[in-house]
Amino acid sequence: MKCYLLVLVVAYFHCFSTETLPKLTIDEFLNSTQYKSLSLSPDADYLLVHSLRPAWESNRYEEALWLYRTETTQKKLITNQLYPNIKPKWSPSGAWIYYLVDESSQTDPVNINERSRPVKNEKYIHLYNIISEETLLIEVGNHNPLAIAWGNDDNSLYFISIASSQEDNKVNQNEWKDVVQYRQRKPTDSTTLHRIDIKNKTHKISVKITTLTNIDFLVGELLLVPAENKLVFTSVSTLVENSHDFEIYALDLRNVSLLSRLTDNKMIEQNLQLSPDGKHLFFVISPIEPTGGKHNGTQNALDSVDLTTGVTEHWGKGFNGNIMGYTIRSQGGVYILGQLGVNVQIYVQQSSSKFVMLQHGWEGTYQLISSATSPHSLSIA
Repeated sequence: MKCYLLVLVVAYFHCFSTETLPKLTIDEFLNSTQYKSLSLSPDADYLLVHSLRPAWESNRYEEALWLYRTETTQKKLITNQLYPNIKPKWSPSGAWIYYLVDESSQTDPVNINERSRPVKNEKYIHLYNIISEETLLIEVGNHNPLAIAWGNDDNSLYFISIASSQEDNKVNQNEWKDVVQYRQRKPTDSTTLHRIDIKNKTHKISVKITTLTNIDFLVGELLLVPAENKLVFTSVSTLVENSHDFEIYALDLRNVSLLSRLTDNKMIEQNLQLSPDGKHLFFVISPIEPTGGKHNGTQNALDSVDLTTGVTEHWGKGFNGNIMGYTIRSQGGVYILGQLGVNVQIYVQQSSSKFVMLQHGWEGTYQLISSATSPHSLSIA
C-alpha cells in the first residue's frame, strides 16, 4: 500500500494555545525569510526549499537553495545565489537537481565542491548530486536558458534559449538606439530548443548539446511527457495584450516539425504538472480579460487536458474561491490550496466530476504545497 507524503509551508496560522504570541518587532519583520518554492524528491527522502531573505550587508536579496532530509530534518545549503526565474527540479531518479546561479550577484556563490570554475560570459546549468554532494557545471555557451526540463533519465536534459545571438541584438539596438519599439517584433522574441546528453558524470563529464528546432515565440515553462514522447511548454509574451500569446503547446520529439496547440482560451497557463499515468497535463489558469464563460474572470482556476484526445476538464467542482496552488495525488486527483477570503486551506478532489472536500487543519493560510509517492509514510508540517 502506498501513502502520500504531503509537506506544506504555513505562512500564518492561529495558535490554539491560550498563550499570547510575542509581538513581531520591526527588525524581525524586515529580516524575515520568505519561502518561494519547495519540492519533495521522488522517494520523499529530501525536501528542496528556495528561500528569500534580505542581505543588508551586500545590498541585495539572498536567494538560497536548501536541501532538507525529511527523516532527520538536517539541512544543507546548496547555493545562496540561486537564479529565481527557473525553478530547480529533481531528476527522474531523485539523485540530481538542476538549478541556475544568478551571475549578476557581487559575492561568490556557495556551491558544494564544483568540478570546474565558470569562465566569464559563459552560461552554465548546475547539477547537484545528493549522494556525492558535488555540483557539476554543464557549459551551454552563450545560450541563456529560459526553461529547462529533465529527459527520460538522469543523463539528458532539454532547455530553451533565446534564438538570436548577441551580434543580432547589438545590430538591432544600434539601429533603433533610444527608440522604444512598442509592439514591434524583436530578435529576442523567438527561441531555440536544445537537448543535452551527459555521459560518465561520476568521473569525467562528456556533454553533447544538440539544437533541435526553433520556436517562433517565447517559452515560459517546459515539461517532458515520456508516455507520449513529447515536450509540452507554455508560450509567453512581454506584452500582456493578446490572450492567444499565452497558450500551451506540444512538440513531438519524433518529428520536431510537428507542433500542436493544446489550449485556446483567454487565460495565462502556468504550473504545469503531469498526472501519475503521464496522460493528463494539469495547469493553473489566470484570467487576462473577462471571459464570460464557465470560469470566474477574476480568480485562478485549475484545468487539465488529455494529451491523447485533447479534451480539457475543469477541476475544483463546488469550490468558488481562488486556487493558489495544487499538487498531484498518487491515487488520482489533486490536493488544492484554495483561498476563500483571507484563508487558504487544503482541499482534495479525487476526480474532475467529484466535489472538492475540505481537509481540516490549522486555521489561517497555507502558502506552498508539495507531494511525492512514498510507501507507508505521511507527513504534514
